[in-house]
Amino acid sequence: MKVIYRFSDRGYPKQKLPIVNNENCFKNFCVNFLNRDLSDLTLIRDYCNPSTHAQFDSIIKDINMGGCPKVIDTNNGNAGSFKFALEYAINNFGEDEIVYFVEGDYIHDKNSRNMLLEGYRLLDVAVEYVTLYAHPDKEMEEGIKPEYIFRSDSGYWRSCDSTTMTFSSRVKTLKEDKPIFDKWISGVHPNDHQMFLELRSKERILISPMPGHSTHGETKWLSPFKDWSKILDASL
Repeated sequence: MKVIYRFSDRGYPKQKLPIVNNENCFKNFCVNFLNRDLSDLTLIRDYCNPSTHAQFDSIIKDINMGGCPKVIDTNNGNAGSFKFALEYAINNFGEDEIVYFVEGDYIHDKNSRNMLLEGYRLLDVAVEYVTLYAHPDKEMEEGIKPEYIFRSDSGYWRSCDSTTMTFSSRVKTLKEDKPIFDKWISGVHPNDHQMFLELRSKERILISPMPGHSTHGETKWLSPFKDWSKILDASL
């Protein structure tokens, strides 16, 4: 598996957990998902200040127990940096490689890497897209709709109609679906909901674990059933 991790000094005003920031979420990801081995990580620092560069260089030096990550500095904005990440994955990784695209304000639980890979080993079904985020909007009245339930080696998963821009897929799928991606990441902000709805209309399957093994840091949209502040703090 390859990981492309994006973050920026720019951002949208959101109410997040008190200890959610670029530095803490990156440390959490390196510890809980990468197990301190950064050799398969590509880090995209978009619109970041020199002081941020220095801070992340220090984090990488302190935390890394494997090969060094590839670090790319860009000035593309939110949708532009994802487009860059998508094209980088297609141009640099093999057809069957799983690529996990991660935004810089997510918290990951322990064993999240193994769970992500397990999503591609469901019993009797193949899926194209896997997220670790159990988005609570699927539980709102207007978001409730019939979905499928799947079983893997250690848990259950549900199909869902959309997720954020933190998700995984194989390179060959990304190549096939690139026209749909390009359509919905052409503006300033990626339109993730409409993008995944169109992918679903093409019979692509997106699944999410129950409960989630990651969460967005915004307090309004935390994956349920877990104390994410405690999980983040423990990984620091």
